Amino acid sequence: MATPVQAGSQISIGSKAVAAKLAGGGFVASYTATNDGALETRGQVYDADGQTVGDSFLMHRSPGDTHAAAAITGLPGG
Repeated sequence: MATPVQAGSQISIGSKAVAAKLAGGGFVASYTATNDGALETRGQVYDADGQTVGDSFLMHRSPGDTHAAAAITGLPGG
């Protein structure tokens, strides 16, 4: 189970960000972040105005320092 990031926590966003357009006009983005010494790939959905939809979600967590960028795709049905 993922450890939630507490308000006021500091995380560093890595350089492996990718995004995909969604059917409703919004998009989903994934990125790597270092959290408590572990490398995480997280995702976040945004609406057509760029506002977040729900909370970010954990896609993968690795205790090491190497991590591949995620591949994401928006599907026609959303």
